Amino acid sequence: MNPVAEPGPDGRRPVGETFFRYRIELPFAVWLGGANGPGSSMFSVSAPTSATALRLYWMSAFDPAVYGNVPVDGDGLQAIEDRIWAPDKAIVESQRPARVFAATEAHRAFDALGVADHKALRDLGFAG
Repeated sequence: MNPVAEPGPDGRRPVGETFFRYRIELPFAVWLGGANGPGSSMFSVSAPTSATALRLYWMSAFDPAVYGNVPVDGDGLQAIEDRIWAPDKAIVESQRPARVFAATEAHRAFDALGVADHKALRDLGFAG
């Protein structure tokens, strides 16, 4: 579902596909190629400030060969990101236990990326 598209006459937002490349840069960074469309890149870095808090840095870049040499609307881009991620915030903040390495986690096939990330963090010495 496109979370920023206007709902149609039936009240539903249009469904579309997004293709992007995803790479974890251990221990606390993620790179997304094409997430904002062809020729775009996003890079997210988490900087823990305590055992339960972090500062998140999120950078986006757009290829002028694809998008032209027009200024990026930073406020508009932030508003879109807020609409996309806001529903996740309440879910993530309500999860218990808050520990990343909960012994009681149950994993499914779609959790493979998260499981691999947790294993890599454990291998780097970030065991909870």
